[in-house]
Amino acid sequence: MTNKVIITGANGFIGSHLKQKLVREGFDVFSAVRLPKEPKDIKYELEGGLDSQLFEGSFAVIHCAYSPDGSNGNDSFTLNIDATKKLKMACDQFGVRFIFLSTISAHEKALSDYGRHKYYIEKNVLSKNDLILKLGMVIGIGGMFERLYRTIETGRVIPLVDGGRQPIYTIDVIDVCDFICAALQKGIVGEFVLCDQPQMTMRDFYQAIKNHSKSNSLFFSIPYYAIYPLIYVLEKLKVKIPISRENLKGLAGLREWEASNLSSILSKNVWHLNESLVYHFSSKP
Repeated sequence: MTNKVIITGANGFIGSHLKQKLVREGFDVFSAVRLPKEPKDIKYELEGGLDSQLFEGSFAVIHCAYSPDGSNGNDSFTLNIDATKKLKMACDQFGVRFIFLSTISAHEKALSDYGRHKYYIEKNVLSKNDLILKLGMVIGIGGMFERLYRTIETGRVIPLVDGGRQPIYTIDVIDVCDFICAALQKGIVGEFVLCDQPQMTMRDFYQAIKNHSKSNSLFFSIPYYAIYPLIYVLEKLKVKIPISRENLKGLAGLREWEASNLSSILSKNVWHLNESLVYHFSSKP
């Protein structure tokens, strides 16, 4: 059996961690990225796809790449759906396993473009022979979580949309990578919800970050209808802020989930939020 794996978006937060994990486990990893820099980097843009010859002899393709913006006249929806279709068709043609990274924001009533795009792909592009991973908020150094952590750590006043009543689920990036590695080794397919259980409220989530970072920030409640137009104006003015309108839509569309039984596959329990905070954000000697 070949051990060649292609990761799209391998320079991103999850993709870069996953690449390191799979290389350590003996997989022959090729990184499909916009700006190739290393010998096994492959130039990849969503609108262009990959040369079909790359799929021949491959074991799996792990699709982490996503673009919030359109390209060449196509909107974001068309760009991401068409790119996934191309990868999926090539995988089917060459008998390559396909792993798709999705989100718990993806459901029938999703409000964010990100959630709606991922949900459409789940229901209209993928099959029961693929592996779909619906991820909670992924904890680690990098990505949206680190931006949020630094904002709470250094900020003085932090808004809580609608009082922070929304349910939120977390999963450590290490657990995500361990699960994907185990799934490759064990031939696991289907849909899995990757998150810790039970969920917490967004207020509790913020408070856990505040406690760990020893922040003096103050939380205040602001209704969704008030903060959304404010973020809109700041984005138009190109003011750098740690949250976007897309993030707000995703927040408003959060719902409750039942986590998949991950311990039976990982042979361990997934990390709780406080364990992740200690590991990733505590000073190391």
